[in-house]
Amino acid sequence: MEADLHCHSTCSDGSASPELLVRYALRLGLDVLALTDHDTIKGIGRLQAAAEGTPLKVIPGVECTTKDPANGRSVHVLCYAPQKPA
Repeated sequence: MEADLHCHSTCSDGSASPELLVRYALRLGLDVLALTDHDTIKGIGRLQAAAEGTPLKVIPGVECTTKDPANGRSVHVLCYAPQKPA
């Protein structure tokens, strides 16, 4: 199984639209793609719609920005929300 579990779209700081990410993933032969834009989930619906009817499985996600309580530095945490239990 081939997967990309950390990609960004033009909905945050990526250079490809969610629809283009699906085309790239299919061309690369990926089985699973997780969209993890920075601090937004607004591209997930577009990604899911573009992947509908294809063999590509989509995992909704987001890369959340938060602060490390120990030192106050900004950190990124990848959060995933699969729609079906494993």
